[in-house]
Amino acid sequence: MTGEDFAVKLIDLRPLQLRENFDQTRLRREVEIMQRLEHPHIIKLEGVYENNTTLMLVLEYAHGTELFDSILQKKRYSEHDARPIFTQVAQALLYLHSLNIIHRDVKPENVVLLDAFSPEGYF
Repeated sequence: MTGEDFAVKLIDLRPLQLRENFDQTRLRREVEIMQRLEHPHIIKLEGVYENNTTLMLVLEYAHGTELFDSILQKKRYSEHDARPIFTQVAQALLYLHSLNIIHRDVKPENVVLLDAFSPEGYF
C-alpha cells in the first residue's frame, strides 16, 4: 500500500449496451487516448478495470474544488485571479490539440482547483 489517494469513476455499461448506436470500440478508443495523456494540468488515468457490466477508471485524485463551485463562492473572478486558470486550461488544450484530440466539454465543472482559492488547477 502506497497511501496515495485515487478517484474511481464507475461507468455502468448496461444502459449503454441497450442503446442502438452504442459502439464499444469507440469507448475503448477514448480510454486508450486517456491512457496516453501525460500533462501537468490534466488528471492522469492510472488504471482501467472492467467486467461485463462495469468499466472502472482509476484516476489521479485532485484534492480541490471545481472551478464552478469556486466561482459561485467568490461571486466574481478578477482578471488577476482568472489569468493563471485560463493559462493552464489553454496549455492543456494546446497539448491535447497537438495530439489531434479535442476535449468537447470544456466548462468550469471540468476544471479542478487544487484548493478553493488557488489558481493551480487540473483539467
